[in-house]
Amino acid sequence: MSLIQCPNCKRDNVSSVEKCSYCGFEIAGKNLKDLTTISCPKCKTEIISTSKRCWNCGYDFTKQSVPYETEHWEEDMLKRRETVKTIRITAVALLVLVFLIEILHTSSKHQPTTKLGAILPGIIFSALFLTAIILFVIAWVINRK
Repeated sequence: MSLIQCPNCKRDNVSSVEKCSYCGFEIAGKNLKDLTTISCPKCKTEIISTSKRCWNCGYDFTKQSVPYETEHWEEDMLKRRETVKTIRITAVALLVLVFLIEILHTSSKHQPTTKLGAILPGIIFSALFLTAIILFVIAWVINRK
């Protein structure tokens, strides 16, 4: 299996593809040697002159602008990473708290005098444990976007 380099984004593709797997540039049927390149005005990446959009930064040559999603992508990713980090730290702290409560409860020689006193530590343990699991799932979902 041989590879061909996309003239637009410079990434390797299987030679049998018609379009680049990364940027969607039509490779099949083009004389790749006759293509001219231009420099993107925003990120200075060399791209094919017939491209409608820069594959690197998303600059739209038809509108002469960068879409909001692309323009703020890096800023949004940093915010998302910080949020995920905070959620994970909270979840770990909850799990530590759950296990400390359980250790203290099992090592205690004190016998509860009421039914509520007997089941309350188990309820607290379960609630905190489930909250920690839910926080891990939320962090996973946010991280996938």
